[in-house]
Amino acid sequence: MLQGERTTAEGRVMDEVPVRGNLPFQAYLTEHQLDPRKVANQAGVPYVTVWSILRNKPVTALHAAQVRNALFWMTGVPYSEWIATLS
Repeated sequence: MLQGERTTAEGRVMDEVPVRGNLPFQAYLTEHQLDPRKVANQAGVPYVTVWSILRNKPVTALHAAQVRNALFWMTGVPYSEWIATLS
C-alpha cells in the first residue's frame, strides 16, 4: 500500500474493492491485463475518467472516444461496448 492510498476497513486498496458498474469494460481491462491508470495516461484523460467508466458514471463524449482510441492502440482490439456519456 502506498502512502495516501484510500483503503477499506478491511485494509484493501479502494481500487481493489468490487463495484457494480460497467462489467464489460472491467472484463475488457482484465482480459487484456490493462491498468486503468495506464489507460488514462495513454488516452490523455484524467484517471477519474476511467474510474467513472468502470463505475458506469457518464463521461464526456470526447473522453469516451479518447479512451476507446487508447484501448485500441494498446490492444489492437476495439472496445465496442457502451460507455455512458453526458448529454
